[in-house]
Amino acid sequence: MNLAQFLRDGHTRYPDKTALIFGGDSWAHDEVDSLTERLAANLLAAGLLPGDRVALHMQLSGTGLRHLWLLQGRRHCCANQ
Repeated sequence: MNLAQFLRDGHTRYPDKTALIFGGDSWAHDEVDSLTERLAANLLAAGLLPGDRVALHMQLSGTGLRHLWLLQGRRHCCANQ
């Protein structure tokens, strides 16, 4: 199972359970999915197309992890670490 499948399965099976803990913050699968859908919509609105490459340059943070999850977990995006 790859990360994208893991994220989709987690959201489908456990929407209210914790998906991500970073520092003192935590997010449920539904929260992560909502935030990543919003980021995906913003990237598409900015002109990115499925298959385009996206680079993230940021310090490790809960937000950064959610963004990485977006890029790994959406069918139209991929990311290499």
